[in-house]
Amino acid sequence: MTMRPMQLDMAQQGCPTCREDGFVTVAKDNAAATICPHIATCTVCGGRGRMSQVDENGHSRIVACSCGALGARKRVALFNQARLPARFHDAEIAGFVHTAETFEIKRAFVALQDHFEPGNRGIGLCGIPGVGKTHLMAGLARYLTLHRGLKVMFTDFSHLLWSLKEGFNNRRSESELVRPLVEVDVLFIDELGKGRGTPWELGIVDEIVSQRYNRGLSLFFATNHPFEIAALSGNANHVARDRAAMAMEPLSDRVGLRIWSRLQQMCRLEVLRGRDARPSMGRNGQPQPGAGSTRSW
Repeated sequence: MTMRPMQLDMAQQGCPTCREDGFVTVAKDNAAATICPHIATCTVCGGRGRMSQVDENGHSRIVACSCGALGARKRVALFNQARLPARFHDAEIAGFVHTAETFEIKRAFVALQDHFEPGNRGIGLCGIPGVGKTHLMAGLARYLTLHRGLKVMFTDFSHLLWSLKEGFNNRRSESELVRPLVEVDVLFIDELGKGRGTPWELGIVDEIVSQRYNRGLSLFFATNHPFEIAALSGNANHVARDRAAMAMEPLSDRVGLRIWSRLQQMCRLEVLRGRDARPSMGRNGQPQPGAGSTRSW
């Protein structure tokens, strides 16, 4: 069952710390969330989310407290399990500054926030580095956990491979290591196609994608590898801007035709055009003085 956003009582509305969400997020090893202090210190339930209530017949029963701590704790746990990148702990789709070329993609992600259901078709994004692919995916993953209560996993492909190798070194089985990626409601894979493309790496991609495909589970992914060279170079105005992407192998070559076929059925494929915004950003992700850009990746 889809969990709807928590309802806060009047005393809690307008909290400057959480903006009425009931949680706050910070950057640690991964993105991390905690329930807001104004809920954690609720004078009625002590932040437990449950309270004792006596009915008209004098019978005591346990009910949910109006502070919303019960729902907040569940969503915070889901967010922390999702393992979003620390830099994107506060990413929101609304914060993606679109251009005329990216407006429709942003609008699609906005619509998914409240209308996406597990099992629905996901989105695959390709584009050069720095155009906002990770921002959009992390913003959606954040919303689906903290506001919708869905089980989500976010993984960078290189980190995924490293984690699996570490697991194997600790004598954990492949099925044990892959299971969390297979069983969540929604899986987000960033940097798909990155790596050396060894048979072992391709086998991992095949295992994850095929199992989710066979189970009818949702997948989102982002890649720097073009879907098709023609898709990136169809407009002469984009040729120079997409030169770096066009020089790379197509994603179909990186993952193999079997997986590429399934990805096309599981995901709506979108090319995210634009320039690399990172050179104009400071180390904190904010525009450097005089840079003129307002994006934050």
